[in-house]
Amino acid sequence: MPWEAISIAMSREKFVQEVLSGNKSKSALCREYGLSRPTGDK
Repeated sequence: MPWEAISIAMSREKFVQEVLSGNKSKSALCREYGLSRPTGDK
């Protein structure tokens, strides 16, 4: 089975959904997605 391509917009949407779910801290999600905290806040 080939890898599923994920667009930047889909990745951003998934990040926001995970932040809003509250299961992980924003800091942990920023590390997981390779973002700085200021970028995650935007």
